[in-house]
Order: sequence, then structure tokens, then C-alpha cells
Amino acid sequence: MLAVGCSTPAPTSAPAVASVSAPRAAATSATPTPPREPPPIAEAPFAPAAPAPSAMPKPFLTDTGDEGEVLLAFGYEGGLGVTIACIATGKPAGLASASPMGRVRPFTLYENGSVIFVRKRSFDELDDVRRAELGKDGAARLMKELVGLGLDRIDSRPKRCDPAVAPRSCMTDAATTVIEARLPSGNRIELRNYAGVAVAQRALDAVLARIERFDHPEALPYVPTTAALFTEICTPEDAADMRSRLGVVFAPWPLDRALLARPEPDALGWGARVPGTAYAAFYGDGTPLGSVRAWTLDGIDYASFLVPILPGDDFTVVTGFRRKAPSIR
Repeated sequence: MLAVGCSTPAPTSAPAVASVSAPRAAATSATPTPPREPPPIAEAPFAPAAPAPSAMPKPFLTDTGDEGEVLLAFGYEGGLGVTIACIATGKPAGLASASPMGRVRPFTLYENGSVIFVRKRSFDELDDVRRAELGKDGAARLMKELVGLGLDRIDSRPKRCDPAVAPRSCMTDAATTVIEARLPSGNRIELRNYAGVAVAQRALDAVLARIERFDHPEALPYVPTTAALFTEICTPEDAADMRSRLGVVFAPWPLDRALLARPEPDALGWGARVPGTAYAAFYGDGTPLGSVRAWTLDGIDYASFLVPILPGDDFTVVTGFRRKAPSIR
């Protein structure tokens, strides 16, 4: 199953994440093409500190509890992983690239017609996570449209790179596109396509183009009822650099101090589940949702960010996340 908006992270690597699609690899030919990879999340500037308001500014949409079964979920697994949060090279850390943990799944359609999606993913912007309500009939029409594009004809190609067939695809750890769906016929499918390659390439391209470019005129920013909190301890050197050269202000930690307790003595970064109300403390001052924030508590500096946990997702992997290796610079 496609867990959460994420997949299992690489061991001891920091959380990484997904975005608007880069060109997919075409079917194998005499001239191999580079593999498809989701582009990295933007490296968001740390926002100035401001008193945390008691509620998020409206309008926004949140979970209703009646979303029902997932009709279609699209995301990525594997690929390159980058670190979170503190910096030493002049810009905040990227939460990055292909592994979905730490990044919202690009598209999820629910039985009641709710759809949670990322609008117009790009290299230079944070994920704009939106929610829209299509209604049950609208959800059924969209699923019928996707079947018409060939959703039920796509074959899985989970195999990793083959140097004899497509040597350029072995130059990087490309992501695997993952689609799980309940078809109008009632049949369930799970498609895994390494580097976005399939025998039915036109069908896969058409389906991905439709869901990756999905938008809705009445979609509003999405704030979940439950979120994943990723935190990293900043070294004194990084924190000094952030303050002196970048003007970053470390605000007082706004949540339960227990969330900053190291789960293990040598842990430098970790994950936790928190109520969606944490969004007000992190982003209620107008800071873009999902931005990395800088905090301080008891003389220790931290950087952290929130990622939505979507309805029905099992994000238990978050609480097991640890980072012990030095940050990737």
C-alpha cells in the first residue's frame, strides 16, 4: 500500500519529498532518455519570528471525517534523499527530491469526492497543498475519465535500471511513480513504474498529465487535522551563521516542549505526530504553509516544519524517523 503521502525513507537519511513533474522518461529506444524524477522542493527562506496567533487565517479547508475510501492515490517512492533543516552555506536546507516522506502526496481522490492535491508544483516554490470538493458524482466522472485515458491498461515496470537497455537511467537513483486506484468496475490496481516508464507509455503519460495538472476553481489551502512534525537541532555554528549573515530570528518554541526531547541521545533530527492545530503556531502569522521555521528553547536552536497527514494514511513511520549523520551540504 502507498503509505501516507509518503513512502518508507532510506535508512538514516533525512526526510525527503516530491513536486510538479519533470519530463518523464520515454519508452526505451535506440537513444535512451534520462529517467523521470520529481523535482525538489524549493529551499524556503526562514520567516521572521512573530507571535503565534490562536487560529489559522481563513479561508481554508480541513478534514471532515467522511472522506471514505481512497479512490486514487498518486505519489513517488525511492529516489534521491536530502536532509532537513539547518544551514551553513547561505540558504536554508532543502527538504527535497524524490522520496515522499516529508512531502505531501501529489494527488489523492476520496470516495466522497474530496480531493487533496498540490497545485502547480515547481522548483522554486513551496508545495501549495489544496483541497477541493467534487462530490461523489464528480469523483465518479473523474475516475471514468482516467479509465478512458488508459488507467486500466497501464502495466507496472518496477524493475530498477538496466545498463544494457538504458544506461543513462543508471546514473541516478530515479523515483518510482506509484498509482493505487479502485476502478469503476470495482477492481483494485497498484502500479509501480520506475522512472515513469511503461509499455503502455502513452496511457501512463496521459493519466499522469491529468492528475499532475489537476486544479479546481474552488480549491482552498488545506490544513490537516493531524500533521507530521520534523525537527533538527542546529549546531551553534549553523545558528550563528543564520543569525549574523541571514538575519534569521529564532522564535520561542510554541508547542509542547516534550516534542523537542531527543528520542535517542545521539539523534540530531526526528519526527513526531502532532495535532493540526500546530499549523496555527507555525504558520498563523502568514508564513507559507510548509516553510522551515527556526525556534529556540533552553538555549538550544532548532529548525522544523510540518507536513500534512492525509485522511486514512498511516504515518507511523514518522515517529521512527531519526537523523544521526551530518547534514548534507
